[in-house]
Amino acid sequence: MDLLIFSVSSLLQLYTDSVHDHFTDIYGAEMKTKTVQYQGHNISYSYHLWKLKSDSVCANKKQDFTNYSSCTVSAQSLFNDICQHLEMNPKQGWRYTKTKNMYCNASLNYKPVIAQVSFSTGQDNKELEKACSTAILRYMQTNHDKDKNIRDEVCAKAKKSR
Repeated sequence: MDLLIFSVSSLLQLYTDSVHDHFTDIYGAEMKTKTVQYQGHNISYSYHLWKLKSDSVCANKKQDFTNYSSCTVSAQSLFNDICQHLEMNPKQGWRYTKTKNMYCNASLNYKPVIAQVSFSTGQDNKELEKACSTAILRYMQTNHDKDKNIRDEVCAKAKKSR
């Protein structure tokens, strides 16, 4: 009798596990994390309910902001390339559709962090920036064409010196 109960119990457990795995697969109920080698970066990201978690993209590289920025730009390119590949190679089945929708949504909605590091050319640059700010304020107060032309000229010089 114990053997019969054990056998039935094992079969029920096997069936329950199978149903649970199928359910979590279809609905993406469990958080999944992937790491992909792309453009010289190990791009890690997570998704849940077949939606990319934007804050998880390259999260392991946030300590080095320049590397993190480069990684997020590559990640956006990765999502775009995966989407294009999936659209060019259609397949049947729910998993293909969910995967394609997830990556295509990510390629449209994910915004990478873009960091640029530049160095000031010195005191002249600060003076030009200050003059530009002053000219902007003067034009905002007077709204005269003469002040507008001065603002445009001074700010153009400041922009060139950057």
